[in-house]
Formats: sequence, structure tokens, C-alpha cells
Amino acid sequence: MDWSYEEKLKRAIEQTPDFERSEGRFDIPTVSVRQEGNKTVLENASTVADELNRDVERVITYLQNELGTGVELDGGRALFVGSFRSDRVQQHINDYAENDVLCSQCELPDTRIETHQGEEIIRCTACGAQTPT
Repeated sequence: MDWSYEEKLKRAIEQTPDFERSEGRFDIPTVSVRQEGNKTVLENASTVADELNRDVERVITYLQNELGTGVELDGGRALFVGSFRSDRVQQHINDYAENDVLCSQCELPDTRIETHQGEEIIRCTACGAQTPT
């Protein structure tokens, strides 16, 4: 079939996913951390995970590994064994967002975790890129 330029353009636009390319569309969530005895409490663990569009267990497991400590989920809070400063927890959340939430190709936050052929991948719904977790 011989398509004109206009027909090809119209078809391409129809098949392109809708997404915004505005700066500041995604803000890394700010953690709310306080000390409670010998534990560090991440008060807004569920909110942070929701804003990152990830399961709270995945985010907390990441923090647990990075902080090298035990963790307990208590409702929407996470209780880490030991004393950790707020800025250290925030830096790990920033790193997580940069490496595991933002697309490595288009840098948009429109990603989700999927299982493909038994392996977890990060799929970008904006540009279609796939990267291993």
C-alpha cells in the first residue's frame, strides 16, 4: 500500500501514547523520619511508595538493604532498627527514584515493574523502553 505523508503522520500520531513532557512533573517524595527509642521511624513509608508508584514492600526492602538493618512495617510506617539521619534515608530514596523509577531512556517517571519470561523488568509506558531491575 502506498501511503501519503499525511496518512503516515496521522497513523503515527494515533499510535503514539499520550504523555506530557513538562519539567517538574515528578517530584521525589520527601521522607518524614523520627527516632523512637533504638529505632528510626519512616512515618510516611506508604505515601513515599505511592508517589514512586511502587509497592511499599519493594521500597522498604531496598531501604533495608541500603541501611543494612532490620525493618518492620507498622501500618503505613516502617521501623528500622538503629539510628539513621533523615538526610541519609532521603538520599537512598533519591537514588531509588533515579535508578528504579525514572526511565533510563526518556527520564519520565511513567514506569512499572513487570515480569517478562520469568525476569522482572522496568517498562516505561511513555516510550516503551525495557530495562532489567
